[in-house]
Amino acid sequence: MKIGEFAKRANVTTSAVRYYEKVGLLPAPRRVSGRREYADDALARLAIVLHARRLGFSIAETGRLVSVFPPSTPSARWKKLASAKLIEVDAIIARAEAMRSTLELISACRCESWDECGRALMQRRRNSSRDERTAQRA
Repeated sequence: MKIGEFAKRANVTTSAVRYYEKVGLLPAPRRVSGRREYADDALARLAIVLHARRLGFSIAETGRLVSVFPPSTPSARWKKLASAKLIEVDAIIARAEAMRSTLELISACRCESWDECGRALMQRRRNSSRDERTAQRA
């Protein structure tokens, strides 16, 4: 199929297809009279690339995932990359939860000065650190 049909079936732009070829996520298709001709199996590979990108994998990570698939390795690669990405996601979630907690605190703030607010935040931080140390000992 030609690049226009390939892009349409994958629901991406032709420039996205060219970009993924350029960075090595899609192999160069065969050329017929200078035009790209994609085999049907190229759609499956592009689906993997698009799924990985939507999940937040970088171009480099996605490249490691799809590079030279020996027949038995796709699931092993997914597992390895997923394990590493889970660590990143856990850190993002922890930061988001901390931000949520801070925003909830700020939205309930009744302080009348920066000094009062700063002292309250320092006290909260001390209490939080003390609670964490107590929990670690338990």
